[in-house]
Parts: sequence; C-alpha cells; structure tokens
Amino acid sequence: MRQSDPLRVIPACMIGSGIAGGLSMFFKCTLMAPHGGIFVFAVVGNWPYYLLSLVVDSVVSCLLLGLFKKKGHRIKTKSGEATLRPLHKKEN
Repeated sequence: MRQSDPLRVIPACMIGSGIAGGLSMFFKCTLMAPHGGIFVFAVVGNWPYYLLSLVVDSVVSCLLLGLFKKKGHRIKTKSGEATLRPLHKKEN
C-alpha cells in the first residue's frame, strides 16, 4: 500500500509512530535489545505501557490513513472548493 500512495501513507505512519515513541518515553518503557520484534518482548521494561503505546500508534495511524485516503474529500482553496482525489487509481 505504501508504494501505491506514499504521500498519504507515509505521513500517517510517521505521525502514529512519533506519538508511540513519545508515549513510550513518557511511560519510561525500556527495551534492552535494539531489535528483534516479538522475540525480545520478554526484556521490555514497563510492558503494559509499551503495549498501550503500540495500540495508540495503530489507532492513530489507521484513523489518519482513513482521513488522508478518503475519496472525494472536499477542501477549500483561494479560488473556491476543490475535490481531493487519490493520486493513483487501482487498475483492475
């Protein structure tokens, strides 16, 4: 999905990830391994808030993606109203 509409997908993911990073810092979550996905979850400090940060990230990213990719979204411009359409149409 990112490759077909990067101008809408990437900002939504970046904003959601930024919020999750800020929340995990606020909650003082720690992760002793720099990478490893679910396999390093056992070494996460303050894990309930770490999971909460991930859930908030997912919800915010999904809501923004839905807002950014809404078909026919009306915006006001200096010369009147315009319809914001998706950058790429799906080809069947």
